Amino acid sequence: MRVLLLVLHLLASPPSDGCDDVRVRSGVAESGERSMQVRDDGERGRLSVWIVTPSRCLESTMHGRVRFADDDRSVVGMADGAHATFREKIPGSDRSVRFTGMRDRIDVRARRDGREVPWDAEMQQWLATLLPELLAEVGVDAPRRVTRLMDEGGVPRVLERIASIRSGGGRRAHYEALLARSLSAVDLERVVRQLPVTVPSSGDFAALLRAVPSVQLQGAELGAAMQGAIDRVSSSGDRTATLRHFARTGDRETLLRLAESARGIPSSGDKAEFLRESAGRYLGSRDAALRDAWFDAAVTVPSSGDLSGLLRGIVPYGQADAEVTRRIVTSAARYVPSSGDRADVLLAVIANRLLTTSTLREAMREAARGIPSSGDYRRVMDALLAQEG
Repeated sequence: MRVLLLVLHLLASPPSDGCDDVRVRSGVAESGERSMQVRDDGERGRLSVWIVTPSRCLESTMHGRVRFADDDRSVVGMADGAHATFREKIPGSDRSVRFTGMRDRIDVRARRDGREVPWDAEMQQWLATLLPELLAEVGVDAPRRVTRLMDEGGVPRVLERIASIRSGGGRRAHYEALLARSLSAVDLERVVRQLPVTVPSSGDFAALLRAVPSVQLQGAELGAAMQGAIDRVSSSGDRTATLRHFARTGDRETLLRLAESARGIPSSGDKAEFLRESAGRYLGSRDAALRDAWFDAAVTVPSSGDLSGLLRGIVPYGQADAEVTRRIVTSAARYVPSSGDRADVLLAVIANRLLTTSTLREAMREAARGIPSSGDYRRVMDALLAQEG
């Protein structure tokens, strides 16, 4: 059984009797304390929703295929045997309606304050007001809703509607539906700039950023917006996953922006992992700007062991680019604090026979002289002299 549970606040489990267990109060703000829970049992085709505030309780259960009007204001079709119930309890009023799919019709049963009432214009208007909020909050039919909103006012209209949705799951469903469309760079920039404001979850935020087509990031304005958004991903792991995603296919300008963002990755291990995985994109083309961007990020790795391992891992790139070799040696000398870790980097350079010029050999001697441990210094110098002899 697949059960998706989204708890936004307060409600650890649904009321045993739905809204019957909830006491609503008048004179309190609807925008105040709020709870939402969604149970999506996909295998059984059942979706249950509870939304509770101090002044309101909204619950719904949908089982089977239920089709809604394009404007979300009514139920227009149901599979045979499907059923859907919608209920709203507020101070002084408790209304509900149950739809059941028959072979050739839909049976409708409406209730108000515990009594069965006609399914008249007043009750239909009540549901027409309730349904658009409920369906958007849950994310039901998000692609269809996004299409309608696009027809009404383009991406700005969609973003306006998403900003009004209060549940994280509902917002993500609509953003995903929007990003699945072919959007212009201007519209993508609008989306990217709104994401940090409306998606507090680091995981959701990063996943939505990764849904932005990487081919679109070549424009300066969109690229800057994406860089700013990536820098606001709070989780080190989520930020690293996002950088890795775009580094695989990004163009030169994108790679430069990603390297700059990588400098802010909080975790030493995550930062080293990203730089290690993306090293080929930065160091394999003999592009000075890309090479410098990579090393500028690498030397911000705070762990001596992580930085040492990272520098040793890129030693093979020095075979084709002497400047990579020089940067490895000088970076180790200046930024690897541990004597043993520093010596290990320098020994890896020597072992791979990368000291092909007098300039590189002098840089190695200078780096060796700065090793604080006499034993580590001796290891490096013995290896250097043995190779030169």
